[in-house]
Amino acid sequence: MLTVLLAIGLCAASSFAALAVAANAPPRHPHTPPPPPYGGEQDLALIPEAVDVWTQPSIFPGELLNLHVSSPTPNYSVTIKRETYSGSTAPSVVFSEERTDGVDQRGHVTWDATTATARAVWPTTSSIDSTGWLPGVYTIVTGNGIESQAGRGIFVVKSPTILKTRPLFALSILTYQAYNNWGGASSYKALRSVRLSLERPYRNASDTVHGYLAEASWLIWMSKQIVGL
Repeated sequence: MLTVLLAIGLCAASSFAALAVAANAPPRHPHTPPPPPYGGEQDLALIPEAVDVWTQPSIFPGELLNLHVSSPTPNYSVTIKRETYSGSTAPSVVFSEERTDGVDQRGHVTWDATTATARAVWPTTSSIDSTGWLPGVYTIVTGNGIESQAGRGIFVVKSPTILKTRPLFALSILTYQAYNNWGGASSYKALRSVRLSLERPYRNASDTVHGYLAEASWLIWMSKQIVGL
């Protein structure tokens, strides 16, 4: 009986001590967000002086392809190719245009310190009609004649109907953006982002660009071997 009373007394003392500590503790504010765990500052050096471009990752045939371009020079060109076999191993050009309205928009970038996410909030500079474009993987090259200032992008023209009898090629766009450190962070670099934005170009001359160009070349070969890809 003495042991039981002693145990009850100790429990009560512990409970009173806990209540005293809680009473002296500062009040909690459950709606106050925690401090940013990632932080960092946007590295403007990682926003190259290039004719950068980004667009939506996929469209259906006939939809508008909205380009968002930042150019350090007024004159720049846009070339879009279909990276899929169509009688020749060379990609077919579906659109080409020379423009004189280039504007440097690198200053129009947002940075979320909580998630280390950069977004290029550039307005639409041109909308291209994709009527007649076949489903497949397409690449964009923007440039002003200086190779080091060329920008590159990739997107998909989707098949309107997915059939069980036809193989489907899945493009690794989300993986490209996970490795893309345009704006100062990626999912794999020292300043690690935990949220990615598709509203940004691919960093010029990065492994990301080389990676998707290699995948586009692989698709050309694959689409030649597999009928109805």
